[in-house]
Amino acid sequence: MDIFVSNIPAFLDKETLLIEFHRIIHRAPFVTDPVLNFDLFLLKPRNNKASGILTLPTRSDGHLFLTVYPSSPIRIAGTTIVCQPGRKAPRETTLNRIRGQAWQDPKLIVQEKEREKEASVSTPKLSMSFGRLRRDGTFTIEYSFAGKIHCDLVRRRLVVTLVREQTSDVVDGHPAHDTSTQESELLLEFSNPAIFEQPHAASFLNRQQSSQRLTGLPGCNSMPLVSQNLRIVFSNDDELLQFLTRAHNIQLPPAKFITISTIDVRVYNRDRFDELMTFTRTLPFPLGFQLEKSVWDGIIEPSELYEENMRQAILKVQEDHPEIAAPIFRYFVSTLQIPTFRDPPRSPPRPRSEPSEDSLSKSARRRRKKRNRRRELASADNKGLKLHEQLAQAAHAYVLDSQRPQRRYASSPNPALYEAYHVSITPSRQVLEGPLPDLSNGILRLYEDFQDCFLRVSFQDEDGGKPRRDNNVAIDKLLDQRYKPVLLNGVTVAGRHFKFLGYSMSSLKDYTFIFVTAFSRQGELMDAETIRKRFGNIPKASHRPALLGARWGQMFSASTPSVALSLSQLHKIPDRISSNSNGQNAVFTDGCSTISPALARKVARLVLRSASKIIPSCFQFRLGGAKGVVFQDPFLNDEVLCIRPSQTKFESTDLNLDITLTSAHPLALFLNRPLIALLEHHGVPEQNFIKLQDLAIRDTQRIRSSFTEAATTFAQHGLGSSFQLESLFKNMAQILHLEIAQHASERNSSTAQLVILKIAVAHGITHILREIKHRGRIRVPGSYTLLGVSDEWDCLEEGEIFAQVYDPRTQKLTPIEGRVLITRSPQIHPGDCQFVEAVRRKELDHLKNVVVFSCKGARSLPSMLGGGDLDGDIYNLILDVSVLSYRVFTADAGGYEPLPPTLTPHLCGVRDVVDFVINYIKSDLVGYISTTHLRISDVNGLDCPDCLRLAEAASHAVDFPKVGTAVDFKTLPKAPEGPRPDYLSGEGYRPKPGDNRYYPSVKVLGQLFRRVPTDEYEVEMEDYDDPIEFTKIDNAIGLAARQCLRKLQMGRFGAFSATLEMNPDEDLIDEMHHVFEDYREQLIVIAKTHTASKKANTWLSEEELISGAIMERYPDPKRRREVTTAMNLQTQELTRKIRLEFFRQNNDLDDFETDGYFDPIDYEEDPDIGRLCNKFNYARAAWIAASEVGYDKFGAQSFAMVALGSMLNAIKDLGREANAL
Repeated sequence: MDIFVSNIPAFLDKETLLIEFHRIIHRAPFVTDPVLNFDLFLLKPRNNKASGILTLPTRSDGHLFLTVYPSSPIRIAGTTIVCQPGRKAPRETTLNRIRGQAWQDPKLIVQEKEREKEASVSTPKLSMSFGRLRRDGTFTIEYSFAGKIHCDLVRRRLVVTLVREQTSDVVDGHPAHDTSTQESELLLEFSNPAIFEQPHAASFLNRQQSSQRLTGLPGCNSMPLVSQNLRIVFSNDDELLQFLTRAHNIQLPPAKFITISTIDVRVYNRDRFDELMTFTRTLPFPLGFQLEKSVWDGIIEPSELYEENMRQAILKVQEDHPEIAAPIFRYFVSTLQIPTFRDPPRSPPRPRSEPSEDSLSKSARRRRKKRNRRRELASADNKGLKLHEQLAQAAHAYVLDSQRPQRRYASSPNPALYEAYHVSITPSRQVLEGPLPDLSNGILRLYEDFQDCFLRVSFQDEDGGKPRRDNNVAIDKLLDQRYKPVLLNGVTVAGRHFKFLGYSMSSLKDYTFIFVTAFSRQGELMDAETIRKRFGNIPKASHRPALLGARWGQMFSASTPSVALSLSQLHKIPDRISSNSNGQNAVFTDGCSTISPALARKVARLVLRSASKIIPSCFQFRLGGAKGVVFQDPFLNDEVLCIRPSQTKFESTDLNLDITLTSAHPLALFLNRPLIALLEHHGVPEQNFIKLQDLAIRDTQRIRSSFTEAATTFAQHGLGSSFQLESLFKNMAQILHLEIAQHASERNSSTAQLVILKIAVAHGITHILREIKHRGRIRVPGSYTLLGVSDEWDCLEEGEIFAQVYDPRTQKLTPIEGRVLITRSPQIHPGDCQFVEAVRRKELDHLKNVVVFSCKGARSLPSMLGGGDLDGDIYNLILDVSVLSYRVFTADAGGYEPLPPTLTPHLCGVRDVVDFVINYIKSDLVGYISTTHLRISDVNGLDCPDCLRLAEAASHAVDFPKVGTAVDFKTLPKAPEGPRPDYLSGEGYRPKPGDNRYYPSVKVLGQLFRRVPTDEYEVEMEDYDDPIEFTKIDNAIGLAARQCLRKLQMGRFGAFSATLEMNPDEDLIDEMHHVFEDYREQLIVIAKTHTASKKANTWLSEEELISGAIMERYPDPKRRREVTTAMNLQTQELTRKIRLEFFRQNNDLDDFETDGYFDPIDYEEDPDIGRLCNKFNYARAAWIAASEVGYDKFGAQSFAMVALGSMLNAIKDLGREANAL
């Protein structure tokens, strides 16, 4: 209940009044165990008097207060505070907060505010400078200025305000104290570059106006490379210590007291960059890219690369080793000492004592000497050598290691990937990464001999997230002055000028684009304009820039190549349209057609590239100007594919069929926050959600001590797939009969110490619980997510579907029948889920892992589910009765008039598309609308007018990339004033006394959020004593190998030749050392690329890489998911190549014939057994090589896991062969 409080002296603050009301409310006759929570909101004072609203939890509490108050009113400074009933109902958000939170003593709140106020006091005017910390330990001053600095406790950052100019610089970093001068100096080293803001002029008049983001400080060309190091000069030690005490409140690390020499030398200037560009232009692009990357990473100075001897050394490397010059230079950079004040990002492992010389074999001693020699060469930086001499040493070490048998995996590329060069454009700099595996597309494959001429360019903020506005900072000027010129004018990298080419629809959402530099192909100059002209004729987009960009985007969709078709193989068929509709949402076959079984079989063999005989029922495809899905029609003969008008977006001569998705495997169904809110709205009881979540949490937490449980859970959540952890976990339990030892004290005969797996499992648990807590991602057992297709046989009535799920791993077929709730993400309208009847029809029995929709009725069912269609949309089928609504009907589906497209009066071109892209970034409101919808629905329900208006706006916002018309932000309903529901608090939020930004939501989402435990693993020092119990695991492998051989020898005659070498040939172990060095080098690149910090000396841990779960907190968790996807793609390709190494065959057919030992009977009888034995032997050699390297070396433990997994898979497959003999 609200009580209006008036006649308050204007000088009183909220906390003083809270203390006075506390004396009345927290004693009899009110409830005192626990005491009531209440809130007070003060209005602006008028005529030296203020008023406010006192909110009590219930109406009875309010009436009791009004009864008690007259007998003991509050009197302050001779003034009696007046209390009377409020005229309006209290805010739901306020009621939820005071009902859900315990009372906080206002005295503690006062103390916290006083602490924050004191900690936020700005320093006096100080001398400051940005500069570079050099490898020799000196600090160069690149740009000096005067400013004041204070701590922002809310956002945990330092804010530097320039005294001379109205510019703000926001930084956070690591301090180091300099005692080389009489004044006290502080050096701050930042994880990410500084952020620069310019306050709006009105803000100085206390008006609420947004600041504008800037690219840097005016007149400082070196800002991109020096804004991660700030030098502050204090007048004395007391001033410095006072600042450090305040900075402790934002968790600034403790200062280090060291001696540093400061020199006034300009390392970076425009002339030196021009010299660098001139030099890199003369080099092959891969080498020039690595040179420029080393400068942008702050490892090498431009003048160092342009120095005469260094240039000659680089040219010599290129001349002597043209094929590996770029990897040599990358390796050389990795050996350089990186200047930093930082402690290692993680506690270093305890040094592992190597075996004595006497205990090693002769070849093992030889390998140790080689490794020691390489380490000596790699550490040449500590020997006082000049930079060009260090390059020569590193080249020698790299070439020495490269003198090994030809790598077979290099000749087995993945056609769906290519080696991509990346450039991230931030407000102040550009970050170069690569080359790294990335998803390929039709255009890149068309020009596959010129892939170095293509560049992926991303627009990012300094912290790696998207550049985005917030309530206090605008980015319009930043977009127009920094990012738009890049799209219009291009970007220069390694002396080459790259121009904007296009984007896919998914990459547009990530602000990532494809650029190209001109190249000559068959005598023709190919540039961005020439390539785009070859896409085809797009008349429907001639005046629609957004649609033009979207149609270009079809050519850039990530895909896997399959077959090249001829015109005779394409059959044009009409769409199926409702006869009793107004024309909107009436196309039943929108984006969907059929393919013959013969062609489907051929496509599957090329796309899936596995020994399995899976022929998917459905393929999502790209074919020139056509796109959508095709599914098998058993009545189509020969190799044909049908195309409908709804699939043909423009005419093109390209007839290459590229596949983006298949229905080979069913997808699990996971809830999310919008779906949970929708199901709650439709009557699903709170307890049903809690049971599902408790089951998910219980299943997650018990994987610590069970490899079998870990295998199931990791597979369900897509964790560890690159390193095949599901298979490794199962084999550890079923073949070796070992489990994880959680603690050193728990080791016994049935457990093994595998620290990397223990921590990987712990990371997996943290990741899953984090997803459950902050996204509501809860698995629904027995429910599925499937591609949608149309009923070509007219056997389904309106409201009916057909679906059956086939799991190729278990070969189990599950038919779906009965009442099903079907929906599609994202859900925002009450009608975005509908009840349907799943039926059986023999005409559709050939279709698996798809949901077939009826072609009858006035409106297509997919269009009722959030505006879906059949061009590749996936649909959620909820079968779990506990999550099904108890209602017979959910709600009428949403139906919205689309916004009119944005047109140009002239034929649009690339400049118009660029204008649209910038407008899209400025006006991308999908995330804002979704969050606002959750906030409003938490108070007023999903079917309130504001939520229905937001549902319509969401539909328009999703169409923005194609229509080009933005949702008008000013017309959107505003979120409730005051606190947000607690489930929107974000990761890492820790409430403080008096912090009323969030309230405990009474909705299901709030209940679920508060029930999830936090679970983050902390490494135990005992883990480093013996990271992998090699001897115990090795003995278990030996036992399993012997048992396997016995089974084989009881079979046919050919199996007697099978051997599993527990003591591989020394030359083979030597070769695996080389393979490991290749692996380690590439793994480090991946680990460095995907950190939130772009400091060259920070990278992800092996446990993060192997589990596929990044533990770093990102400002935008969605960005972490995007980074994780890219990381997993690259580690998957890396481990695939390593496994191919283990499958190298020295006993191929040609080898047998050459040597005269080929026995055709043996070869025909047991080809798989020989290959599997070879796989085991190679993996065995790699396992031993990893142990010889030492598990304290980065990459060794994960390499050992790849080898272990391959050995166990070989034993398992050999066991199957033995059973078949």
